[in-house]
Amino acid sequence: MNAFEDRKAALVWVASLAVLAGVPARAAQLVDDSVPRGGDRVTFRVPISLHFARQLELDSDGDGRFTRVDSRSIEGGSPDIEVLVNDPGAPNRVTLEKDDDGDPGTPGAAPVLATAAWDLRDYPPMLRVSPGAPLERDALYRMVVFDGATAENAAARRVEDQEAAEPYEITFRTLPAGGLGEVRKESFVPPSLGYEEVYNIYLPAGWGESPSQLYPAIYLLHGGFGNEDSWRATAESVINRLVDDGEIEPVIAVMPDGNSGFCFFTIIAQHRLFSNTWDGQFRYGDYTAYDLPDEIEARFRVESTRRRRGVAGLSMGGFGAASVGLGHSDEYSFVAPLAGWQHSVRMVNPPAFPGCLATHWEVIPDFGDSCPGGLALQDAMGPAGSSDLTHLKTINGRDLAETVTDAVFRGNLFIAHGDADETATVEWSDDISCALEEMGAAHCYKRPVGVGHDGNLWDVAFEEDVLPRFHAVAYWADLPAEINENCVNSTIIALADVDLDTVADDGDRSGVLGDNPCLNATSACDDNCRDTPNLAQLDQDADGEGNACDLDDDGDGVEDALDCAPLSATEGTPPAAGPLTLSGGESTTIDWPDQATAEVYDLARGLVSQLASGSLGHCLAEDLPQSIYDDTEAPPLDDAFFYLVRGEDTGCGGAGPWGASSSGAPREPAGCAP
Repeated sequence: MNAFEDRKAALVWVASLAVLAGVPARAAQLVDDSVPRGGDRVTFRVPISLHFARQLELDSDGDGRFTRVDSRSIEGGSPDIEVLVNDPGAPNRVTLEKDDDGDPGTPGAAPVLATAAWDLRDYPPMLRVSPGAPLERDALYRMVVFDGATAENAAARRVEDQEAAEPYEITFRTLPAGGLGEVRKESFVPPSLGYEEVYNIYLPAGWGESPSQLYPAIYLLHGGFGNEDSWRATAESVINRLVDDGEIEPVIAVMPDGNSGFCFFTIIAQHRLFSNTWDGQFRYGDYTAYDLPDEIEARFRVESTRRRRGVAGLSMGGFGAASVGLGHSDEYSFVAPLAGWQHSVRMVNPPAFPGCLATHWEVIPDFGDSCPGGLALQDAMGPAGSSDLTHLKTINGRDLAETVTDAVFRGNLFIAHGDADETATVEWSDDISCALEEMGAAHCYKRPVGVGHDGNLWDVAFEEDVLPRFHAVAYWADLPAEINENCVNSTIIALADVDLDTVADDGDRSGVLGDNPCLNATSACDDNCRDTPNLAQLDQDADGEGNACDLDDDGDGVEDALDCAPLSATEGTPPAAGPLTLSGGESTTIDWPDQATAEVYDLARGLVSQLASGSLGHCLAEDLPQSIYDDTEAPPLDDAFFYLVRGEDTGCGGAGPWGASSSGAPREPAGCAP
């Protein structure tokens, strides 16, 4: 066991000795994230979005009855969850005002007409505040959510611990009209390559003026015979115009060079398809997927989250966008290959769209020794005649598309290819779309008639589809109306999944929620607990309501809380779990003995530094079917993790204890369902 493992292993013992101190009643910060964040300079033509990391319940009419904000209450229009704007009589009001004197802390601000509504596209539901008209440019605004809330006035509170909401304040200044972003040329040495590469970066107007503002970034990959300058003029002019017109919020665009020098003694650049070569000599896939975002996020106020990271590319860069984006779906939330260049699927008699190719390669074709085309493909895919397709399947768009499900990108995939393209075969894009369709993965494929391999395809797609779609992902914004009108594929809109447990609310696509509830399965059926994450979809009494939200999950007519007598040695409330053992190297494996009465387990994790404040961490994983878990995250420097485990009888027994502190008080980490 190394020192890191030693330190983490000791935490189990430390946790067992922790003494819980009494925590006084206090207001809680319920908002996890918002757009904008405090002090951001944004244009703000889209609704102001607020995200809640934990479930909450509201009493907006002041009758003392709280209603949980979930799909049922939202769709039912419960008055308990209404949030009104600038209404002094509303317990859960939002205040939105324009400051008149440049000091948001003083009186005199003018109220702004707006509405607030709950949005089910994320879990828990988001609150979106929509101004009645575009906000004035270069003006200071202040918004307070749960204005006037206190610990004693619990008009809004967190479900898990009943802590009342405290006000959440955002102060931001909108961008002045006519601002122009700039493009810089930069360079660095990517660890994956070991030699210098250059890139252009577009920085929007107002970049760097607010220390709290972090931007989304889209990576734009050039085509064959191109370089980092290929996207420059289009990206700069289009982003400047759309931001100034209020069509999108500011984004950063990164345009890397995907070449490794020149072919032989020519002036033609050697292209690397933004993908690793089969022999590992040139790791341009790792450079694009990892090194470049690391460089950008460290230097340019770019948010290092999947949601705010997208990739698009034209021609050769279209191959790269599919390879990087589909191949690294944990890094990118939006992927857009445009007129992708991959000669490997050009066939004498290709199937008519939307038919997929009948077979894959049996051996890797000979692409010739042309520079840069054939050599680039051969280096990327493997030696001609080889039947080992292992590496090829990690970079090829069609193979990667066959691994994508609707739950991965939630419809945030866009493909475009002109049907008159004589340079990059349109059958490749046909086949990617077809493979995604077979997987049930929502996307939009546009195949404009009579358009070839030029800017009429990618410049138009960049302005009308790529930027608006990435903006919708990064800012929780709506897509422009009618943007999907010309998609030629069938599966365009992602299936709703309110609780984000990867089980679709209408998994059978019947159009009726709950008409085909899952029964211990997760595909082609409807989520049996729409507001409660329950990947296993356990439904003991097969009544269409999963155990996670069924008050009588054994179907005997008695609520589980009143019906907890064990029926056999394998039923009943599990005892305290343990002991825990930890092992591993770069990650930590937590293991504990099986419990006879537990079908699933919950695991919580916390920081040792927070034990003294009474914190016992938060739920790390729920409904684990096995008594083992691999934690890939490392604790912060000079700190360490501790872990707690409990077993759960999914029948009448319910959840077991988390154990007790040395004082005998039961441990109760936050976040796990009761």
